[in-house]
Amino acid sequence: MSKAKKQKKNVLVYFTRSDCCPLCKMLKTDFFNTNEFQELSDNYVLLYVDVTRNKDLLSDKQLIQNKKLLTKLNKRKVFPLLKVLDSKG
Repeated sequence: MSKAKKQKKNVLVYFTRSDCCPLCKMLKTDFFNTNEFQELSDNYVLLYVDVTRNKDLLSDKQLIQNKKLLTKLNKRKVFPLLKVLDSKG
């Protein structure tokens, strides 16, 4: 949020389960990996929140942080989920 505040940008939060969610994988390929998204993403601070079940993909510290964000911003645990936040959250 501090980065967004400094840059006067909104935050695009992307909740994913990269290891087991087919829709998340499709969204990454069909949306995030496109040139169009790369151009538009300059207008946002991007926050990728992976709540993977594969413990080898993330450090314990990162997984704990991601689960805290999940509890705060994605209470229904919907995947994939995109949220736009202002710099105040």
